[in-house]
Amino acid sequence: MSTLISGIPVFSLFSELDHGISPSLNVVGQIHSMSQYDSLIPAPEIRVEIERAPDVEEIRVVKNVNGDYHVTVNSSVARAILDQVDQHTTSLFELDVKAYPDSKPDIKGDDYYRNIILYDQDGDRVLPGIKRAGYLTTVEEYRAMEGGPYVWHESEDFVGVENTKTGDVWWATEDLAEKVLEHFREQDAMYDGECDLD
Repeated sequence: MSTLISGIPVFSLFSELDHGISPSLNVVGQIHSMSQYDSLIPAPEIRVEIERAPDVEEIRVVKNVNGDYHVTVNSSVARAILDQVDQHTTSLFELDVKAYPDSKPDIKGDDYYRNIILYDQDGDRVLPGIKRAGYLTTVEEYRAMEGGPYVWHESEDFVGVENTKTGDVWWATEDLAEKVLEHFREQDAMYDGECDLD
């Protein structure tokens, strides 16, 4: 049985869902060891795709722009690399630490983040919310985190900001969250890149 993400085999995910990046298309090299894997990552605009099915384990390091990829030569090499990759991910993600309120599920343990490792344009690993960094109390603080590595969350479950480079998550205070949600209720529209909370 293939490793599935949202019901889609991991190596088909980027061809079946439009993420704006190329699926894995062309084998351009092989990975024989952890040191070869380490020589390929981190790098800008690449991703790692991981097949975990027993006896067919496979790791692909894929260029997002054209789908060229390096692949492990066999499942035993993939398993050896996975042991170290998984250990690093577990340590990095601090799975026992909750980044969001109880009403919003933490996603850092999801299959996506276990089996897809993305690197951004700077070669930094794209992280889910890993840890709570603090509170945002004013509209000015909230606006200051627009763009770049920041992702705004604006729902009844959670209002806050996540940094995809560090995994830091800031929660809006109850008063600020209500102000943000009220603004969007009044506008009757989703966030469009400009947030005028005056």
